[in-house]
Amino acid sequence: LLDTLKLLEADPEFLPPLPYQPKFSKDYKYAWIDGDLDSISLTTDNLEKFGKLNCSLGAPEEGTLLSETKLQNIMSFLDEMEKSEQERPRSVTSASQQEGLLPEEELAHLDQVSAVATEVTSSIQKLKLEVEEKKRAVAFLQRALAQQQELTGQHVKDVQKELTHQLTMQREQYEGAIQRHLAFIDQLIDDKRALNQKCEAVVSELKLVDQK
Repeated sequence: LLDTLKLLEADPEFLPPLPYQPKFSKDYKYAWIDGDLDSISLTTDNLEKFGKLNCSLGAPEEGTLLSETKLQNIMSFLDEMEKSEQERPRSVTSASQQEGLLPEEELAHLDQVSAVATEVTSSIQKLKLEVEEKKRAVAFLQRALAQQQELTGQHVKDVQKELTHQLTMQREQYEGAIQRHLAFIDQLIDDKRALNQKCEAVVSELKLVDQK
């Protein structure tokens, strides 16, 4: 570190050039922490490089004091490093906060999944209720069909019985009418036979009268 301070005390034209940064970007600020810009970090290798450069330039005279400009440069450099160190935890904290958002996103996703599951469960319950209602309706229709079939069978039996009774009565009526007609015919035949006999008797009497 002493060699580095001595190097900063040296003339600016002998200092190693730093990478050009139009604006002191965030990455450039954190380079001394992340190790992205090894040329400005106070590492052992850089200290050795600065020490070798200091040796090549020659040791400064003893008792040499830091000029005001160079001291301001050193203080500015240290202030900038301190600011970078203060801003670095903020970025880390913001990153951790962003990482902390993941559980919230996961919770939101879980809430969404839970809502979908609740909706699916509700739909399943509704379908179950509809199925139960359909089952009850089918059972009611089956009972009604069985009753209707029983009533239809009884009605068919009653109709058959009534028709059989009617046919029996009609047969009896027809048979009675036929018997009456046959009796009438027999009566006519008997009457004709009797008339024939009477006619023959009259004819016989007339013949006897003629003979006399």
